[in-house]
Amino acid sequence: MAGSLSCLSFPAHRHRASVEPDHLVVSTQAATVVQLFAEGVLVPIGGPAMTVQIGGKDFGPCLLEAVETDGASPLDTTIILRFRRAGRP
Repeated sequence: MAGSLSCLSFPAHRHRASVEPDHLVVSTQAATVVQLFAEGVLVPIGGPAMTVQIGGKDFGPCLLEAVETDGASPLDTTIILRFRRAGRP
């Protein structure tokens, strides 16, 4: 996701991230996730490791582990991307 958020049509305040020692969790709008997949910025689950950029800081290599909805929205407009840092269980 490096360098991708600056070109998205949604403001940064609509994206949230949690950085943990072994995992990164990004919550964002469904349209953002679709755009990242369509542009080839976000790789599929089980795909190659990638660098994730949060707040201008690079975290990588990371593997996309799960894509989930938040369950709180009736329209499921928020998507949660769960990344595992490569080389860690």
